[in-house]
Amino acid sequence: MRKRLFWIVAVAYLLLAAASASARTAVWGYQGIPITEHTTATELPGLPESPTLIQAGYHSAYALEPDGTVYAFGQNIGGQLGGGGARSDYTSWVKVQFPAGVRITALGITLDGGAAVDSSGQGWEWGRGHRDVSCGVGTEMKVPTRVPSLTDVTAVSGYQEHILWLTNSGTVLACGENGEGQAGQPGSVGEVATPTEVPGISGAVQLATGSGQSLVRTETGSVYGFGSDNHGQLCERKKPNGDIFGARQLPLPGAVSDIATGNGTSLFLVEGVPYGCGVDSQGTIGDGGAVNRFAPTVASELLTHEFTSLITGAEQSAGVAEGEIYTWGAGLKGALGNGQSSGVDLSPFPAYPGVEVSATALDVVARG
Repeated sequence: MRKRLFWIVAVAYLLLAAASASARTAVWGYQGIPITEHTTATELPGLPESPTLIQAGYHSAYALEPDGTVYAFGQNIGGQLGGGGARSDYTSWVKVQFPAGVRITALGITLDGGAAVDSSGQGWEWGRGHRDVSCGVGTEMKVPTRVPSLTDVTAVSGYQEHILWLTNSGTVLACGENGEGQAGQPGSVGEVATPTEVPGISGAVQLATGSGQSLVRTETGSVYGFGSDNHGQLCERKKPNGDIFGARQLPLPGAVSDIATGNGTSLFLVEGVPYGCGVDSQGTIGDGGAVNRFAPTVASELLTHEFTSLITGAEQSAGVAEGEIYTWGAGLKGALGNGQSSGVDLSPFPAYPGVEVSATALDVVARG
């Protein structure tokens, strides 16, 4: 009897350990206050199951569970936790308080909050908006609030002061600041208060937003960009001030399978080969140099790995290859996860074993 009890306890322990191991998520970089600066990957507890999607925000992060629930981590001064806690939580995931019956399928961010799409195609936002980035639903939402005019969307992407929504028909809607053209509207439009279609795009399948620019990938592998090109992040400089109003196809050398953009750098997987353009002063592109690129440039330092996805934040980048998350570029406040709080690494560094990584500014979140 005692032997049988031992095996029951042992099996139960192993099952619990396996469940815990399957829900591996980690953060590194800067989460808003000095004590939350992580120079190496720090795993977070609190998720009941392994998430299907993660999203880094500004000093916050989000995780989507298989059952459609959303969990949040980090700062809460603007309501980023979505009602999941009265105060900030830098040690574990807390549940975002969506109304009963709402099942989330996609995640994004706003300036100081989150955004999501549910299984019925409705759009949601929470946290503190800025200008018209909140798509007309308010400037400070402590819990998720539905965007009334969005009824047929499948994905969302936001960064600082603008946000994009992908519709089921392959068109793109935008809200927020358009001073540099980042909402895809003419130069006469300064701000967009409600979701408005970006002209000239059809068949869209992926969105990426940066500090002042946007990228859209289509089902044919073409990429369109609009917004700031001051540093070459849209791969061509057509105007003296670098702003591009209206969607323009980027001059990439083949069909693209993944896009990413951040604080002045854009990355692409072109038929499996990593390319970049824009800010490269800290090696963010991964081409081994430190000079801004105004045309698509092969990220030569990355060619030794078979990357399947790429992201870029402030002046650091990351990607997934062969079950490992690699980082390169500037390591300010631990953004590379290499144990240092400064410095530059021009070659990919294995920061964490995982299948997905997301970054916004100096905040990085990964799932194993």
